[in-house]
Amino acid sequence: MTEDVALDPGCTFLLLNRRSGLAKDSRWAEYFSQQLSSLNLFRHIPFDKLNEIGVIPAHGLKPGWNHHQQFGVPKSAPHKAKVTVAYHGQHPTFPTLVDTIKIILKQDQLEVELIKYDLTIEEPDSVDIWVKPMGIATDRDDALAGWLLNYSDIEQMSQPDTFNQMVTLIDEWRNGNIETFPATQIGTTLANTYQIIPMFHCWLGVSKDQCGSLQNAKCNALGWFDFSQIWVKPEIGGLNG
Repeated sequence: MTEDVALDPGCTFLLLNRRSGLAKDSRWAEYFSQQLSSLNLFRHIPFDKLNEIGVIPAHGLKPGWNHHQQFGVPKSAPHKAKVTVAYHGQHPTFPTLVDTIKIILKQDQLEVELIKYDLTIEEPDSVDIWVKPMGIATDRDDALAGWLLNYSDIEQMSQPDTFNQMVTLIDEWRNGNIETFPATQIGTTLANTYQIIPMFHCWLGVSKDQCGSLQNAKCNALGWFDFSQIWVKPEIGGLNG
């Protein structure tokens, strides 16, 4: 990678349905959190595929955060069950992730149903695990407020007390009772309550080795290139002075 390639300010993560899915039982939530940790998935993805999708393991919501505990005595599934995993079908890395999740869970004799969707699914409450991108476009910590409250889907999948605890923190900051936005407290809460499992940080942009003659090939946190800023480097080696 080069200095022109930066990490996504957020991460890809697994959202556990702690309200109506298997993870409403803390034994399942803890099992998923350990078995589907980023390091465990990383070990199961072929190296050439890792190089192709361009990701590194995430240990928290943002690069440099280390809130998700991925070690300890391996957990067993509480009992035989079908695990339903939903993912956006158009995302370039999600098919690889869900295939790996399926391999890991089936090693524990669990049945896995994969649901691919474009916009929504008919019965979201029946999903146990959602594969999600954060989709924030700035390094500002307070960007987590808009993500959490508006489009993370965490409120619909969390236990009310957990979500209300984080909303209270944000309200305290908005009212001026907390000087610094409580980003790390929110990240810690989401990980420690097994609400989310951070997966991977993605590289934004294309390295010089990959882009050839394309210059300034950078993309935002949603994976979109600004084509107005990309230009083609001319071949000048064969020109006569």
